[in-house]
Amino acid sequence: MSADRLTLNYFEQFQLVCEKNFIPSTTMTIQILGTLFGNLVAGQLGELFGRKRPFFFAVLVSLIGNMMGFFAPSWVVYAIGCFLNGFSAGAFMTMKYALLSEFSLADWRSWIIGFPSWPIEQAIFALCAWGIKDWRYIQLMNAVVCLVCLMAWW
Repeated sequence: MSADRLTLNYFEQFQLVCEKNFIPSTTMTIQILGTLFGNLVAGQLGELFGRKRPFFFAVLVSLIGNMMGFFAPSWVVYAIGCFLNGFSAGAFMTMKYALLSEFSLADWRSWIIGFPSWPIEQAIFALCAWGIKDWRYIQLMNAVVCLVCLMAWW
């Protein structure tokens, strides 16, 4: 199945044609707003509760958001899942760099934090998404990865 056909399935499934063609860009805006709120809230939560709890809370929120996206019966539920995914991404990035700076040696701190981990992670995600191709199963793949990451709590 081609990528164009999969995109068409997304638009057909939620009837995102004609007068509803604003919805995909609105959904992306909702996800970016979630990232903003995640960045703002995670720093405060990290100061109040330590870094570990907000870090794993972000992973749990990502699990919930991806499962909502996988089972979304409408674009509204999908948009809520996108907000949760954005929130968790913002919180995760904030906590990740705080933890990296706190647990790395002072001599290596600039190298560890400056290492381009985010682009490498995105390239690996793009490679996996290219192999999977169906947007629902990409959501499921992200949820499974979150479930595995939650096991690191112990």
